[in-house]
Amino acid sequence: MDISRWPLDKMEQLPDFVFGRKYFIGTISGKDGTGAEFVVSDEKLPNRMVVWGFYCTGRQEAMTSWEITYRMGPLMPYNGTSFMKLPRVFQGLGHPSFMNEIWSQNGNPMFVMGLRQFVEPQGKRLVIALTTNDGTGYREFSMGIVISTLPREVPDWVFSGLAGLR
Repeated sequence: MDISRWPLDKMEQLPDFVFGRKYFIGTISGKDGTGAEFVVSDEKLPNRMVVWGFYCTGRQEAMTSWEITYRMGPLMPYNGTSFMKLPRVFQGLGHPSFMNEIWSQNGNPMFVMGLRQFVEPQGKRLVIALTTNDGTGYREFSMGIVISTLPREVPDWVFSGLAGLR
């Protein structure tokens, strides 16, 4: 059955197995000092996708905490204000006026799955803001999201149930 024109709210009713393979879209950053840094993924995001989870890990000399925010945009933002105007990947996570959505104490790595967030990036890139609050020296981080694209069609038995296979 062709479902390519279905709205996202109807796609949300489909079972997880119809979304196919999951892919990691991410980037790495490395720089000296503290403060905010913006990084953009090399890959463009698909027009419509499901975000299944996110990943972030890093190391820094004398690091005590870091904050990370995921947005979508075409280019690297030139400051925090332009970054905050970009659409969010995770709706409802964090406060809209704060740049930090995800916070980690002691630089502990995070890998969170099972989110099932439906998003329409329309070919934008993943834009990430990384802020380290404490620490000095060189820092290195790997960050990203786990996604799959939305299917264009699904087998008829998904709607009729397994009884149609007998």
